[in-house]
Amino acid sequence: MGPVESRTRSVLADGAKLFSFPGMASFTMQYEQEYLVLLLGEKPYPTRLKWSCLEGIPDLLGGRGWVKIGAVKNIGEPDTLHGYLTKCVKRMTAGYVAAILQKTGIVQASPGRPAQVRLNDDWDQ
Repeated sequence: MGPVESRTRSVLADGAKLFSFPGMASFTMQYEQEYLVLLLGEKPYPTRLKWSCLEGIPDLLGGRGWVKIGAVKNIGEPDTLHGYLTKCVKRMTAGYVAAILQKTGIVQASPGRPAQVRLNDDWDQ
């Protein structure tokens, strides 16, 4: 188990209900052995993100300061959280992942336009 998975599992309960960042849509998250599962939409549809993908986010953010979460306009833009996540799943998940990472204390989030995240100063995993 990597540090992102470990922190997430220790801070957020299986079945936790959260709001995407910056608070536009509610969702539920669940744990599976190899995946973090996001239940998205009115009739919740499971979106699975491999833990191995999520473990790469600190490397993406490390030493870079603020990084855009990303939106439809910049699908696949590598310098955004969304651009990174599209290598793992072909759905828009960055706002949901940002909310989880913020709740766990892995990142700080800025709701300004554009919404951005940065690695917390005390994240040294």
